[in-house]
Amino acid sequence: MNANGRESGGNGFWGDLDSILVGRWVGFREIRVYSRLFAVFFPELGLRVVFGVGAKAEESGCGFPGAREDVGVKDERKVKDVVFAGIDFEGAGAQRGREDWPVQIGMGTWSLAEGFGNFFVTNLEGQGEVDWYAKKIHGIDEEALVGAPSLLSLWPEVNGRLGDGAVPVAHAKGTEKRFLRKFPGNPFDPWVDTLLLARAAVPEAQKHSLGIFCSDVGVADKVRELVPGRGWHDALFDAVASLVLLEWMVKKFGLEELPLWALVVPSTGAWYRMRKHQNLSPSAKPAGGKNFNSPMR
Repeated sequence: MNANGRESGGNGFWGDLDSILVGRWVGFREIRVYSRLFAVFFPELGLRVVFGVGAKAEESGCGFPGAREDVGVKDERKVKDVVFAGIDFEGAGAQRGREDWPVQIGMGTWSLAEGFGNFFVTNLEGQGEVDWYAKKIHGIDEEALVGAPSLLSLWPEVNGRLGDGAVPVAHAKGTEKRFLRKFPGNPFDPWVDTLLLARAAVPEAQKHSLGIFCSDVGVADKVRELVPGRGWHDALFDAVASLVLLEWMVKKFGLEELPLWALVVPSTGAWYRMRKHQNLSPSAKPAGGKNFNSPMR
């Protein structure tokens, strides 16, 4: 499936390239370079495709492009020079006839130069009834929201972490982007989605939900050390988990020298092909498990 949601035409290199690239085509010289990488590594890696620039990326076959002209991302900084701001919201749950609204926000920052810090978490003022299932997941009820601040009143906290060129990070970023639209002008862009990165880096993993994937790759304990006394579905815990996961991928696959946009638009082509091979759509629920929109996201 290509960037426009269509099945790629043809087989071999050109068909796969059509399914991998997002945005405009690169120049002819760059395609020839990619072709050599593809021919060398693809037979050894099965469905995994190499577009890496560093030795680690080439050897691992992770889905991070090495050089590509991208329409949407103008930021030319390298990963090693960026401050990333993890953010997570816990919601009240969408009830019939009403929109979901946030009950808790958690934030933190990470960079290669300065590590982890700037942690912040608070419940948010109530806007109605919290859905019973949401209460079961995150444990926040209406009483816990009494006297809590409004989201708009937290602009200094939010902008203090997401402003000044920091790049927002979330796992399945849709909820976070939607709630942040409440801020007029919402200047926060582009986003790094660690769900997409996990699918690109380890497409063969059975599950890419935040809690399960962090446990599978061995970083869950580090999250617990950074934010002791908290757990999954706490907004700060999940925000920090997304940053710890990002750190793991950057260091494991040698992504420090990549341009930022390589993390913003990673290649998930191998993951989609594996899902297709298993006769599962991207939104399907595997037998006996939950999809990434389930409580353990």
